[in-house]
Amino acid sequence: MLGQKSALRAAPIQVGYIGFLGTMGASYFDCLIADEVIIPPYLRKFYSERIMHLPTYQANDSKRASGLNVFRKTDFGIQEEQFVFCNLNNVFKITETIFDSWLNILSKTPDSVMLLYAENPSAVESLTRRAISRQVDPNRLKFIDRLPRADYLARYKVADLFLDIYPYNAGTTASDALWMTIPVITLQGESFPSRVASSLLTHLHLPQLIHRTLVAYEAQAIELATEPEKLETIKKNLLANKGRALLFNTPAFVKSLEHAFGVSYQLHTKHLPFKDIPLK
Repeated sequence: MLGQKSALRAAPIQVGYIGFLGTMGASYFDCLIADEVIIPPYLRKFYSERIMHLPTYQANDSKRASGLNVFRKTDFGIQEEQFVFCNLNNVFKITETIFDSWLNILSKTPDSVMLLYAENPSAVESLTRRAISRQVDPNRLKFIDRLPRADYLARYKVADLFLDIYPYNAGTTASDALWMTIPVITLQGESFPSRVASSLLTHLHLPQLIHRTLVAYEAQAIELATEPEKLETIKKNLLANKGRALLFNTPAFVKSLEHAFGVSYQLHTKHLPFKDIPLK
């Protein structure tokens, strides 16, 4: 690692976004893109960069489309009447704590299954053993393969509820689920990556799906799996909010980002100190 005095810049202004979810803790990184959910005022002191506040943190493709394939639960060995939880993150993000929470939820919703990716045989074996040790039938874990993007999106239609991961939240996968009108329940922490899904849900006006404790997270997952009318209400709200929410408004995101870049460029060319760039 180069020291601060000898470090070379790739550009006159260096901005952090997506690649590393957090502060670089170095004076030669000027700005960090975030929103006020991911970095609220009380957490601002933990970031060395100037913050470019955008209306929403995540860039989204507002024209993404699912494939023409129509998937059914039976395609994955799931009975039509079974409730389907899912998490389509990379399995290396699954911690013992969050997986035990999912097993708790499964044990209290007997007619349910969980969709997970199966790209890592060792992880599949480990998760299966863990389920058995917690007296959960491992056949209720449905390990699935990756698909081309359009079919991957279409496959979300077999799921009922997305259970977010913690402490490194789902980002793109949570956004994809929400785009396909699958509600996401998240557990919020204090770190940047543990607040990403909270940002998505806040901007979709669904704060009731954000939790600060595993107890509350599990309770709502069980409630929505066993009380279909409550899940249906949330889905209707999600569908209604998608069309007007800034989260899926790509042109508005681009405009805000260009404004933030323009302000930072003006500060640089005038040799003025960098400062947080507020929402426009």
